[in-house]
Amino acid sequence: MGFVKINVDGALFHDTERSGIGVIMRDCEGEVVMARCVHLVGLYTPEETEALAIKIGCKCAHEEGIDKFILESDAQVIVNYLNKSGELLSSVGVIIIGIKDLLRGFTDGRVQHVPRMGNQAAQMLAQHAKGYHDNCSWRNETPMFLQATLNNDIRLMQSTA
Repeated sequence: MGFVKINVDGALFHDTERSGIGVIMRDCEGEVVMARCVHLVGLYTPEETEALAIKIGCKCAHEEGIDKFILESDAQVIVNYLNKSGELLSSVGVIIIGIKDLLRGFTDGRVQHVPRMGNQAAQMLAQHAKGYHDNCSWRNETPMFLQATLNNDIRLMQSTA
């Protein structure tokens, strides 16, 4: 398998004091390799949630045996911290150090920014986590609630190719 595209996003649920993370992996044809909703107990900061989403996306790649990927997040600040040297002294900095350690274990794992519009599937998965008290995963299948969004993504990919 060539490169896999991974999109991640985080969501905050202030009413329940919880957070959610969405991860979706697609192959070069746009087919779903894996999708996951992660329910986090506790309300993290937006930056912590987005950093945790990237970390969980890397862990999912490892679990799936994927060694070459481009991971996209709409959290520009977190992506910037990941792609430069130096340390950030905060709770987010600790998560970023963990992500950098994980990335060293892959043949080619890249993290880049994507505009929010290009991250809708991961956003929907993160929001979907609110309805669960456990994690949900789909392998080689598209969750029904994502079908229209993914079809639109594939049309956009084909029109720019």
